[in-house]
Amino acid sequence: SFLTSTITELEGLASSTPKLHALLRRAVSDPETLAREIRSSPLAALASLFGNPTAVANSSYPIAVAHGMGDSCFNPGMKSITKFAGIALNTYSVCLPTADNL
Repeated sequence: SFLTSTITELEGLASSTPKLHALLRRAVSDPETLAREIRSSPLAALASLFGNPTAVANSSYPIAVAHGMGDSCFNPGMKSITKFAGIALNTYSVCLPTADNL
């Protein structure tokens, strides 16, 4: 996988970046636990809910929101942002989860 090959490339940097190296190892060996810890961190930033938008423009292009670092397309805040943008621009909008949505 991409992460495994990245860790292999970083083996030489392990002594100068031990914390990064340990984090990458955990991302490969136990991604679910690491994702849970990141989400529960006081530093994690989850999007707040948006209000009810009114259409202010028309767009012929859809909106694709891609998110996955700390927040999730399946959390209420990101769903709200995606819906708000679609309604405000009177177009289709979708949030695309990234990084296996971890």
